[in-house]
Amino acid sequence: MHEPDPLIWKRLKRYEVPGQPRFVTFSCSQRLPLFHRAATKDLFLVHLDRATAAFSVALHAFVVMPEHVHLLVTPDPAGDGIGIFLKSLKARFARRILADWRANRPAAVTALATYGGDAKFWQRGGGFDRNLRREESLADKQAYIEQNPVKRGLAKQPSGYRWSSAWHGG
Repeated sequence: MHEPDPLIWKRLKRYEVPGQPRFVTFSCSQRLPLFHRAATKDLFLVHLDRATAAFSVALHAFVVMPEHVHLLVTPDPAGDGIGIFLKSLKARFARRILADWRANRPAAVTALATYGGDAKFWQRGGGFDRNLRREESLADKQAYIEQNPVKRGLAKQPSGYRWSSAWHGG
């Protein structure tokens, strides 16, 4: 399958449909396994919890894989929408983790430096983001998200992977 050009994805418009669930995927810079440490995944979950509360986003399912994240969310129809939620979540987490790595793991930050010299935690582009239109799609996407660690051999069953909504009780 052909990978879409991340620059094209970045230019795509998001179509907000109030009350409609969104399936979102975003990747680590260069698709590197930047979430290989438990502490990094744990910190991301703290930021995810804060962002969903701050932006009144219903979190239906999630998984933090070694090199990417899947979310199934429904933004508050009266809120700011998915874009501001994702921007806040990703930016705050990236600032926090990169500051920690600069202090404790400078080689990791050097490996993430772009041509301009800045270290980027997240892959360029907007990631994958689409509206779900059917109620059964919500269950299908939740199952897909929660099966991700099993398919990759990171857990024997969905509830056995600590950085997934299946482990947290769905």
